[in-house]
Amino acid sequence: MPLNAPSQTPEFYRFVGGEVAGQMTAASPTVRVESFVRRSGGLIDWRFRQPDFALFWFREGFHAFDIDVEGTKTRVKDPAHRGLGLFPGGAVTSGEFVSETICEYDVIFIDRAFVEGKASCVLDRELVGFDEPGIRHSLIELTSWKADASFGLMAEGWALQTLARLTVALGEVVDLLPARGGLSPSVLRRIDEFISSNLHATIGMKELAAIANVSVRHFARAFKQSTGRTPARFMFDKRLELAKRLLAESGQTITEIALVCGFSHAQHLSNSFRRSTGRTPSEFRQFRRG
Repeated sequence: MPLNAPSQTPEFYRFVGGEVAGQMTAASPTVRVESFVRRSGGLIDWRFRQPDFALFWFREGFHAFDIDVEGTKTRVKDPAHRGLGLFPGGAVTSGEFVSETICEYDVIFIDRAFVEGKASCVLDRELVGFDEPGIRHSLIELTSWKADASFGLMAEGWALQTLARLTVALGEVVDLLPARGGLSPSVLRRIDEFISSNLHATIGMKELAAIANVSVRHFARAFKQSTGRTPARFMFDKRLELAKRLLAESGQTITEIALVCGFSHAQHLSNSFRRSTGRTPSEFRQFRRG
């Protein structure tokens, strides 16, 4: 099941001034990504307390903001260069933002149960008004995958990478050295068979790590070392290969092929297909059949 939407109870809440002009959401069992476009009169009041760790990127349209996290106050005068913020699960947070009429921001919730070992210390720390170019660039890529069938694996891989970057930003001592050695051929074969048999389903990093009998973090690094691809990219390529074969060889409709290959509907397949091949599924089918 996807990670739950933010809570709205007496204990956990989210209040944001202005009005939502646009919103997109995507979630895996462990990561939830929300992108907002908000309209306001220039001042936005914010009160926030949620059970899950949250990373915010105040992406565009903010001039300054003041944020209070459990009594620790931070003023940021240049959000364009210091627009990231970390908020631990359960932290009482409030703030005021000076913004343009239209502003944009992303919020990413990460389930604590997904984070293993020493990296979990990151989820208990707040850090407001910092910048990490690697996180910003990876967020742009992650949000571009929100409508893709492989979003779940992409999001979990992103979370592991981001937590590693955050340990550096927070000055935590965590073993960030790459694991030596990849996965054995027999393990890779089992993973390949499992993915190929479940292209229509949602697969998480924990399931794949369990097949390899290693931790999630070790699996992500070892898999890329063995294949040269992340698990998300590997699964995406498998889905695309199957879609190409079915388009060329079967009489199934594009909607039927989309569902068989794990895309929620034909438009998701079309978007992914065009991005990867430069052709729509219909154009590819016509090209292959002459």
